[in-house]
Amino acid sequence: MPNPWKGILAGAAGGVGATIAMSAFQTLWTYVDRRAHKRKANDSEEAPATVKAVERLSRGFFGYELDERQKELAGTAFHFGFGTAVGALYGAVAEFSPAIARGDGVPFATGLMAVSDEVAVPALGLFRPPPKKSMSLQLYELSSHVVYGLVLETTRRAVRRALETDTKGRVR
Repeated sequence: MPNPWKGILAGAAGGVGATIAMSAFQTLWTYVDRRAHKRKANDSEEAPATVKAVERLSRGFFGYELDERQKELAGTAFHFGFGTAVGALYGAVAEFSPAIARGDGVPFATGLMAVSDEVAVPALGLFRPPPKKSMSLQLYELSSHVVYGLVLETTRRAVRRALETDTKGRVR
């Protein structure tokens, strides 16, 4: 029986786990890429879109200029908030339309990447548009979102199953 609240909870848990996994993957990718090329790629020298977004929000709404440490923390918080919120929405939709979970979350996450990284972020001026990105950066973004989707769906499914069992492991 579909339950949107359980779906939201399971999806939010999945979103947190997926954002952690995505961030770890991105850190590893960046480390390996820099070691392999012995240089900093131009793509990675630019501030992440999340940092640019919080800079604009802080300046525009509060008239406050963030220092470097605050930018880093606020950018991370924004990334986790977005990843968790998207996971919660995904979990709610999965309750009523299980087809969204096909492909273990990968089609959903690649669609999310297309909408956010390829359309919304460039439209808001937070990062350059796809034709101006290197192939390496595009592969990095796609791979990061595949990791996000896999962990999102795996975690959502496990948490949702746990919400349906009692303390003796029986389905309610």
